[in-house]
Amino acid sequence: MSYRSRFFYYYSFLLIFCIVFLIVVDQGNTQDNPANYYQTLLDRLKNGDTSINFAELRVLYAQLPNYNPYKIMQDLKEKEDQMWQEYKSGNYDKALEIGTSILETNYLRIMTHYIFSEAYGKLGDTQKQKFHEDVFFGLVDSIIQSGDGKSPETAMTVIEVREEYDVLDVLGFEQESQTLVEKDGKRFDFLVAKNTETGETRDFYFNIDLFYDKAVEIDEESSLTPETTSQVEPTSVIESGKFLDNLFIATLVTGTKQEIETMIKDQKVDLRLRDKDGNTALMIAAMGNSNLDVINYLLSLGIDINAKNNKGDTALIYAASLTSEPRIIEALLMAGADPTIKNLEGTVAYQYAQLNPNLQGTEVLTKLGQATISGISSYPTATPAAPVAPTAMIPIPEPSLMPPVTPSPSITTLPQPTIASAPQSLIVNPPPGWVTQPTEDPSEIGYYQLVNQQNIVIAEYLINLEKLPSPLDPKGYLSYLQEAYLKPPDFNGYVPQQTIETSFLGLQALRHDFLFTVDNLQLKAMAILVVLGNNAYSFLFYSTVSDFPNLESIFIQALSTVSIQGSAGSQPISPNTSLPSIDTYTSPTPQQPIAGNWYQHPSNTFSVPLPSASSKKQDIQNGVVYTSPNNGEIYVMNFSSEMEAQNTVGGLAGGKSFRAETTLNAGNRQAQVKIYSFAQNNTNYAMIISTYPGTSVLVIIIIPADQYNASQAWIIPTITGIQFR
Repeated sequence: MSYRSRFFYYYSFLLIFCIVFLIVVDQGNTQDNPANYYQTLLDRLKNGDTSINFAELRVLYAQLPNYNPYKIMQDLKEKEDQMWQEYKSGNYDKALEIGTSILETNYLRIMTHYIFSEAYGKLGDTQKQKFHEDVFFGLVDSIIQSGDGKSPETAMTVIEVREEYDVLDVLGFEQESQTLVEKDGKRFDFLVAKNTETGETRDFYFNIDLFYDKAVEIDEESSLTPETTSQVEPTSVIESGKFLDNLFIATLVTGTKQEIETMIKDQKVDLRLRDKDGNTALMIAAMGNSNLDVINYLLSLGIDINAKNNKGDTALIYAASLTSEPRIIEALLMAGADPTIKNLEGTVAYQYAQLNPNLQGTEVLTKLGQATISGISSYPTATPAAPVAPTAMIPIPEPSLMPPVTPSPSITTLPQPTIASAPQSLIVNPPPGWVTQPTEDPSEIGYYQLVNQQNIVIAEYLINLEKLPSPLDPKGYLSYLQEAYLKPPDFNGYVPQQTIETSFLGLQALRHDFLFTVDNLQLKAMAILVVLGNNAYSFLFYSTVSDFPNLESIFIQALSTVSIQGSAGSQPISPNTSLPSIDTYTSPTPQQPIAGNWYQHPSNTFSVPLPSASSKKQDIQNGVVYTSPNNGEIYVMNFSSEMEAQNTVGGLAGGKSFRAETTLNAGNRQAQVKIYSFAQNNTNYAMIISTYPGTSVLVIIIIPADQYNASQAWIIPTITGIQFR
């Protein structure tokens, strides 16, 4: 080897050695500075390197100077709720926009990456979908791999409480209880959780030293900070510039009743104090402590249950948004929490509860929705000199898993049809679209058949009038029919299904559904029974079991041609019988909305005409709210399925008085309309719910009862003018 070659060889070796040495030195310096090393790992991750050590990244994040998990939980949970709501509404770009602001604050937010992955999947960006999916699982795995969670010695390490719930969600468990445990100088959240699918119950231990100790550190730092408040004695504790101790705050989130009680007594905690965001001790506990004993204990101390923080949030709003224990919401309601209080964003607790996965499908969610409706305090009273438009109604409740309940009518000021003092008969007219058939039975005052385009009979409608030897109520008449007629040979295979008390033409009535067979073909029937004195009417419809769901609205429409002899008034909503009859199997091509005030659904599948004076008030889950004339409100809602819409109707009807129902022609479909009344703050209201069979659309109108008659001019066009595409 020449001298020159040896020189270059030696120089190259020296250069490589220097480069390696500098890299090692640089890495060592970076690791000595957690903030620098955290940023290095984070930059690699943002550039697409998902092979980084996620556990190391999380621990480094907890060592940052500005790390404050308590404040992060408050600030980011609200944004994540908004992001999830936008995603569920199909507003994927908006969801991504909100998510970006979350990750700018904390890039390690697990559920944000999950929603990112789902949103990008919907948008067809598979590369970004996979990236955020990898980050999501990388973060979760780093927690799960830190221990099996079966004991304090093998506890999983978390850097904030939210991570505990995220791990449980991924593993398919729901928290049942939570306790703060201290062992060998370390602190653990001890959770008992149940697998919703297998029924397995197991214990989970999470090491919380990283963020629990951080609360102590922040508290010690704040205690060394010179007071900058005035020396003048403050007029109230809130104005004094004093705040709740941060160690006490951490105990409120993770501690037991005994630990909180001991700290209050030993440290003489002033429960009139709040934290720097205006949260009371009750609000803080409601955010993250799922121990019902803690909440009940704090309630017993007389803390203002409806106090608001700097954002207008209450303990109930926080519990609805964050709690994993539904009973806490129930306890707050029983203690007097006001569900109608809105924060500065105009949102009530129920709206947050709808986004809380721990509350989905629970009875408490339904109760909170109903309590919000029954507790509305923002409607105008009947006394103001000038009408005041009502503020936004609470959102329509989530679908209830309970069957719809139709309460018996009660006396309210809702206008009722004027009926002759002693009506003795009903007038039956041929229903449009049905073919009149001859009858030889004198008790049959009407016999009609419904045929399809192939001229095949698909349903029959019979009206019977029977003279009774003595008056009966509808239930008594049904018992009589079951004994005398609803048996072979007239009705083979009679199987009763449902019997519902209802109202027909303002009269007490009974609906009875049953099955029977003819020539080995099973049919389903719906009978409406009305008794006037000694005159008993039965309106009987039947078809095949498979056709019945599609024809039920046609059956109800046929009843709209019946009237009361001698009636001087009209029904609350009278059917428009002058419109062309509905063809069961064909629908005209929908027209584009004419000029005027219309609501156009973003999917472009339907539009609703609105009164000219209406204006949009706010968006709600699954829909939008408009103001209306006569101090009312119009809700236009669209659900993921017709069943979900019907369940919502059932939830809305709970606790209200059923007044009437009818069926109207609505363009190329039908509108099934039910009317309810309820009282609130010494004012009576009418609620009109219109469903459209075959769709998942609801139109709901709520107005003061004394404005009901005056509103007919715009209510009917709004309900019937809807256009489907």
